[in-house]
Amino acid sequence: GLFDPDDISGLTDHIIDSLAAQPLKEIADMLAKGGVNQQKRAVKIHEWLALDSGRQRTELGLLARAFLTDEGQPQKRLSDKQIDADYPDSVKIQMPTLELLSRYQTSVANALCFELTMALTDAGSALYRRFQQERPPEVCWIMMI
Repeated sequence: GLFDPDDISGLTDHIIDSLAAQPLKEIADMLAKGGVNQQKRAVKIHEWLALDSGRQRTELGLLARAFLTDEGQPQKRLSDKQIDADYPDSVKIQMPTLELLSRYQTSVANALCFELTMALTDAGSALYRRFQQERPPEVCWIMMI
């Protein structure tokens, strides 16, 4: 269903609080020991962690890009052979964070759809009212015999 845009702020607060309980630094340090793609993910996580709390809230997209694709789908590879050798549970460790960010991204996308739907509905209603006002009055023809 559609997500009410007014609820995004509360959801963001909840996600930030939930992320505080996640081992993000440990995940980033673990990913940094992997191949190039995993190292890039580690850099994004470290960059997000380095932000002050206010910026972390507004820059959740930076953290999300470490776990999700540009289309909002989970990254296909959350680990690699180098990481798996030292951290056999590497994917399992990342899953709660991935699920939080995925749910958040889905909710934000749904809220944008809700706003767009409401804007289109309002525009359609306004256009209909204008059409009704500008339409010429119906003429009634009476035939005379």
